[in-house]
Amino acid sequence: MILFSWEYITGMIIGSIIFWMFVPAHLRAHFITLASMLSIGLFQPIFTSILIVLIIFVYLGAIRIQRGDKFAWVGMLILAIISILILAKYLFVYFEPLAGAVGFEKNYIVPLGISYLTLRLIDFIISVKRGVVKEISISNLFAYIMFLPTFPGGPIERYTKFIDDLKLSFNPERYFGGFLRIAIGFFKKIVLVDAILYSLLYTKIWPYVKAHTVWKDVPPEAAFAFILFTMLYAYIDLSSYADIAIGLGQLFGLQTCEDMNYPMFSQNISEFWKRWHMSLCMWCRNNVYFPALGLTRSNLISLYIAFMIMGVWHYFAVKWVLWGLWQATGIVIYSIWAKYLKKHISPYFPIPSSIGHALGATLTVIYVSFAYSVMMTDSLEQAHQILRGALFLNRPLFDMVL
Repeated sequence: MILFSWEYITGMIIGSIIFWMFVPAHLRAHFITLASMLSIGLFQPIFTSILIVLIIFVYLGAIRIQRGDKFAWVGMLILAIISILILAKYLFVYFEPLAGAVGFEKNYIVPLGISYLTLRLIDFIISVKRGVVKEISISNLFAYIMFLPTFPGGPIERYTKFIDDLKLSFNPERYFGGFLRIAIGFFKKIVLVDAILYSLLYTKIWPYVKAHTVWKDVPPEAAFAFILFTMLYAYIDLSSYADIAIGLGQLFGLQTCEDMNYPMFSQNISEFWKRWHMSLCMWCRNNVYFPALGLTRSNLISLYIAFMIMGVWHYFAVKWVLWGLWQATGIVIYSIWAKYLKKHISPYFPIPSSIGHALGATLTVIYVSFAYSVMMTDSLEQAHQILRGALFLNRPLFDMVL
């Protein structure tokens, strides 16, 4: 990914020095906008032009929303943004000749960037409609949407928080702390992810498991290793990117929101989704779950809608829809079990908290990890065989019984 190139990091450090030494406070948003446009435009000049037009369109629509024409403009703007997302992320990817004709060459920054800027734009529009955003500035909007450290993959900061941070004065502790955060991110990515986990997962564990899915005899230990290492790989990879993005933001005085809070230690799946990819989960809660709850008056329906939207946002595929259903179902099962445990079991058979916490964390990690491991498989049949292995259903005794 571009964020892990030394050229990019060097450019950002030089940019931060210019930012603090030569750019007046009232021109900071303009500087960020210009630098981001030039950087992104080097990769995708035509696509960058489309983004500029889209942001201007959203800005004009936000002005109309503030003047009272709310519902029509909100719907139209969100439809336009989602259309751009579909066009950029799916249509051009599937039709490469068309993509090449408009300068949409394959690289990481645009597919990831278009997904996250979609969420930021929609959040901005809804915040304007709700009256959270009082003052609208086109330079601030450009800087918020195209801020390069968080453009490709988040975290998804709120517009008002981003603009407030731009007004802060230079803080040496925050600035030099950014270098430490970047170093931690690079260590995770280069040493833990690329050098260790990638080799284990993609050259040893996955080929072994894949071969056994053909023979329909995935051993339990191999199934668990694949499920857990897939999750560990995803966690450290995502957190390494977040570390670098947050650290780069600190170089420009921005305290970007955290995206991970040790989710592997969550005692249940509900807690897990408050600690994993937190900015995305917060976005879905505010902009999908609560609006759906207002329309349906059903926590259950709203929960499933939110997770299915989250899955489709990752990628429009059946596996990601099932991923959303799996996660939502896990929260429903846990909610029912927690109520039953509190009412019928705990009063008579109290479980030591340490045992309960350890057991809950283990079951949570296994449950959530399986859904992520499915995303790596080539088919649902492979996922089915891995699940059979994890449930010890491929042992001869079970095969004879079943």
